[in-house]
Amino acid sequence: MNHDGSRFIYVARADDRGRALFLCDTATGKKRQVIEDRHGVGAFEDDYNIQAGPWLPDDKCFLCCVSNRVMICPVDSNQATGFIEDKPFSEAVWLTPTKFAYVTDQTNLYIGQKREDGQWERKLILSQEVPLTSLTAISAETVAWLENKAIICGVNLSESESGADILPADSSKQLSGKMPATTTPPVNGLALWLDASKLRQPENGLRPVRRTH
Repeated sequence: MNHDGSRFIYVARADDRGRALFLCDTATGKKRQVIEDRHGVGAFEDDYNIQAGPWLPDDKCFLCCVSNRVMICPVDSNQATGFIEDKPFSEAVWLTPTKFAYVTDQTNLYIGQKREDGQWERKLILSQEVPLTSLTAISAETVAWLENKAIICGVNLSESESGADILPADSSKQLSGKMPATTTPPVNGLALWLDASKLRQPENGLRPVRRTH
């Protein structure tokens, strides 16, 4: 659903054949078929890999994946659709109206960015050996995620080329000092976020009680 709740996108059987992405108006209930996947993927072209992604902050476009291609699809049918990737995304989040971050193969973090000529391009930020989940935008230049569903990591995209300063990149690096204390933590899929440097127990604090029954 878009940010003001007036429209939402969903995947269903196409009007013609295969699968399609539909745009629905919440007030009227009217729907419009936006993109249709007639060919599918796989050896027999019967696997329709089509998915809806997040909306642009101004609700003018949304991300989607059709036939394993990442697309930037405008709500206005008169606007051209942008293409950027030949692999589906497992995570995606908008950073600005012209830039978003996304994960392919569950382990590769990319940014997609709109150039001055209107075309979209991608850049690999990092490639890991473990799944990257709960991708969250911290700011216009910073994203965070869960690595292997256990470690909170982040990266400043403006300071990264094809290799990023990952937080933490390995067991020898500490998260403390890498991310500003005022930064809003990622919340998708997380139960608790704590800054360990600020945890203190008063001298007269309560101590655990051992139960004997």
